[in-house]
Amino acid sequence: MNLRQAKKIVNQDTPPETDPKSKIWWHRYKKANMHIGKLYRNKLNKQRKEGKKFLSSDEINHLIKDIIGEEFN
Repeated sequence: MNLRQAKKIVNQDTPPETDPKSKIWWHRYKKANMHIGKLYRNKLNKQRKEGKKFLSSDEINHLIKDIIGEEFN
């Protein structure tokens, strides 16, 4: 799964709880969220190793754009 697929799954409308396919959908949703979280954690850990420990909101937004940029290039 790549970032584009994960974002597409996360941004889909959630099915109703009574839908028999909802279990499959939730499994894909959780898997996509874990993938995005893993990329984000890896990037944060890399920055911590470089000595940068505290991030402002602008830096977090920049970090997210970097992750998306790396995945699409």
